[in-house]
Amino acid sequence: MEYVAMFIWLTLCLLLGGMMHAILRSSFGYRVIRWLAAPGVVVRKFAMAVSAMVTGATVNHANVYQISQRDVGFSANGVASASKFLVPVAPIFACAVVLQGVNVLLGSPMDLSFPAPEIASLDGGGAQAFVVGLWRVMVGLVRQAMRADWASLNLYVLLALVFSLSLGASVPLAKFRECILGCALLVTGLAVLCALFGVNSAFGPADVITRPSAAAYVVRRSREFLMATAGMALIMMLCGMLASIVAGVAVRIFEMITRSATASRSSDSPSEKREKRQAA
Repeated sequence: MEYVAMFIWLTLCLLLGGMMHAILRSSFGYRVIRWLAAPGVVVRKFAMAVSAMVTGATVNHANVYQISQRDVGFSANGVASASKFLVPVAPIFACAVVLQGVNVLLGSPMDLSFPAPEIASLDGGGAQAFVVGLWRVMVGLVRQAMRADWASLNLYVLLALVFSLSLGASVPLAKFRECILGCALLVTGLAVLCALFGVNSAFGPADVITRPSAAAYVVRRSREFLMATAGMALIMMLCGMLASIVAGVAVRIFEMITRSATASRSSDSPSEKREKRQAA
């Protein structure tokens, strides 16, 4: 069930990212939103470039500092064609790792170490338990925000990076199909490798001693890293969704105020405009 849970975590990450893009669609025209998104875009491009090279693809262009373009250009043929699906998924893991590291460096102004909801079974009870676990995570994140020290600069830096990195990990809903295939390919490949080397959730250090194998050790460590990072990515995207709602509401309020001020100026009578010019 761990692999099913991992696939659902990644699917939720993609859905939340698509919703973030939909909420902030009109907000990307503001310079402050673009600059807030810049660190996540940089991490995204680095992750895509590295994963493309690792999977055998050829990177054609990767202007890391061009914020308006979020993806790198790459080409692949033959077996490396799988990179077309895997590369777009790489930023989810990279952004989650960066966020976790930055949170530690900042002294953990918010505790993001919530366990991702697991799936015990594929029946209705398992689905219900997963939804309840997801709700508990969301409630826990809100409580952490309420208990946080809002006088701390580190907290605002962390929240800005949560917003930026979650945007860097996300893709528009138009690219959902391509990315969901990449998630399925990644999870399936991981499950096959673990089955070949006998690696499962009960595989521990004692197994490395009794069955010494460098390949088994690498597979085990890869499994642990991918599972933990996928869970962390879900927490990141939930936080990013909340931050995007706040940012979207703030932009809407700003637009309403500016429209009201513009309408007020345009509604002045010719005599009032003449008096204002004379007074100026």
